[in-house]
Amino acid sequence: VTNGVDLALTRRERDGWSMGLQYSWKDARGNSNSDAAADLQGDFLFLDPRQPYMWGPLPGTIENQAKLYGSWRSPWKLIVGGLVYWNDGAVYTEATRFRPTGSNILYNYQRPDGTFVRTGQQKHPGYTTVDLRLTLPVDFGDRLHADFYVDVLNALDDLPALIAAKQPRAPQ
Repeated sequence: VTNGVDLALTRRERDGWSMGLQYSWKDARGNSNSDAAADLQGDFLFLDPRQPYMWGPLPGTIENQAKLYGSWRSPWKLIVGGLVYWNDGAVYTEATRFRPTGSNILYNYQRPDGTFVRTGQQKHPGYTTVDLRLTLPVDFGDRLHADFYVDVLNALDDLPALIAAKQPRAPQ
C-alpha cells in the first residue's frame, strides 16, 4: 500500500533568474520487498509475510523530502546556482542473514527474548545537503561555445556527522 503527495512550484528563467521548490511525502507499507523471486518467503514460520512483525513501513521509504533550487544570470553572463536538499531519513529493518548464499535472504532480527523487530521500525537520521555551481559560458566565434564551471558539492560538509549517526546500534 503506497500513498504519497508530490508538490512542485517552478519559476522558469525570466529576468535572469529561476527558482524551484519541490516537496514529496510518501507512506509505503507492506510485508515484504521482493525481486519477484520470493525465494523462501513463506517456507519458514519466521519468514512468513503474515507474521504481525512483518507488516510495517517498507524499508527504503523516505517519508519527507524537500528541494529548493535556483540560479541567477549576472549582467556579465556568470551564472550562480544552488540546490538545497533535505530529507527526514529512510526507514529500515534490522535484519539477520539467513542462508548466506548468492541470494542472501534476510529476515527481521530476532531478539534474545525470541521476539522479532517490526518491519520498518528503525530510521536513519535525516540530513541536508547544499550544492553550489558557478558557470561561465564563453563563445569562441559564431560556431564554438564552451561552459566553464565549478561545482561545490555538499558545501556544508555534514558527512562526518552523518556517518557517525549511522553507526550500527543494538536492535531494540
